[in-house]
Amino acid sequence: MKTHLTKFISVLFQFLILMILVVPVSTLARSQFAEKQIRLSATITAEEVSGNLISYVLDGDYRRLYYDDTKRRFNPISFYVRTESELGSTPGDYSFVQTFNNISCYGGPNIESLSVRVIINGNVMASNRVDLTGSELWYQGADKLYSDVVVEMTSPEIWNYQKKQCVGRVSLLVGHFL
Repeated sequence: MKTHLTKFISVLFQFLILMILVVPVSTLARSQFAEKQIRLSATITAEEVSGNLISYVLDGDYRRLYYDDTKRRFNPISFYVRTESELGSTPGDYSFVQTFNNISCYGGPNIESLSVRVIINGNVMASNRVDLTGSELWYQGADKLYSDVVVEMTSPEIWNYQKKQCVGRVSLLVGHFL
């Protein structure tokens, strides 16, 4: 892919999942349930490269995910990402390009290697790319043009029949691409 990238940001979603799931134990007429712990952190770190677009997370780079037993997946998370451009320039369309997407879960007889579903501003990531088009993406501030979009991540189905540890990463580039 040939690019004349003016500025891009490497948005790195790193998350670590530690799940301890215990099967209920029943004795006689009375049931006992062990407490389960699920810990997950999701962070975004930004790395800027020279050009005229600057992107960053608006509302913090950490999300706690909660496992939903009925859906067999973690509840979705979202981040608001702002992209800036200098006044006087015409930023136009820009894209999010996915360079990596994997979540691997260990525990039990098999290793599960899965992908996270990524949605950018309501558009599902297809062929590792989401193109954002139209002048309505941008609004003018006091000294810059801004574009605010929502980046959503949805967990794949993860079976919880025993203790699992999951590690994953989604990497996105933001910029002007041909």
